[in-house]
Amino acid sequence: MQRGGVEYNPFSLEMPGGKFSFFPFFPFAPVSVITASSPIAERHMGWEWIVFGAIALGITGGCLAPARWLPPLPNDKLMHFLAYGVLALMIGHLVKANAAFFLSLAVLLLASLLIEILQNFVPGRKFCWFDMMANAAGILMAALLSQLLTLL
Repeated sequence: MQRGGVEYNPFSLEMPGGKFSFFPFFPFAPVSVITASSPIAERHMGWEWIVFGAIALGITGGCLAPARWLPPLPNDKLMHFLAYGVLALMIGHLVKANAAFFLSLAVLLLASLLIEILQNFVPGRKFCWFDMMANAAGILMAALLSQLLTLL
């Protein structure tokens, strides 16, 4: 899209370390992509993104599968906490710029909300605020841990 004769992308953010574009990797699994103009692109354009995408796809599939397809879970809220915590930790590893990191976490939280809403249309599943709280807690704890690890 052109704006004022300059290429404009409403889903990108110019930062000193490069240009960061934000878009959904899979319909409900957000990811931040470090473009080729970024000096850290070489480090994070390979298998790490594939692993992140595979985990996000697995979590999305598990969350949107009909209830009868799933085995009984010992602690559903712990599973939500861990799943979204792992995704947030991976985002912390892949996205080093603070603005991009926090924006990616916000997108992840919004994606978890969308998944919860979509569960209303899946047989045997329904929206649950406690699941959302577990998702948010996992994201928050992983974000804090990720920020602490950057200080070391």
